[in-house]
Amino acid sequence: MLRAYVSAGFNPSDFWGLSPRLYVAQMAGARDRMDQEAKRAAWLSWHIAALQRMETMPDAETFINGKAAGKQAQTPEVLSAMGLAMARAFGAKEVI
Repeated sequence: MLRAYVSAGFNPSDFWGLSPRLYVAQMAGARDRMDQEAKRAAWLSWHIAALQRMETMPDAETFINGKAAGKQAQTPEVLSAMGLAMARAFGAKEVI
């Protein structure tokens, strides 16, 4: 148990003062942190590979902030179609 505690990044001298409940809570938190780090690394590697395949690079500001360039307002027809699709998806019998 001490070996796992240390490999999770905790100070070995703190181990001996822990209750079983605190040990489990700290180890669960460390697991969650490692899961998040793994997801960030996968996200980063996927985007690096995707960007290498692009013919033209997106604007850095747009890519970093996640804002699409040149947003346009949706037409009333598009909005109406989306509303109708949502109503049908939720089982509406009649749409006014």
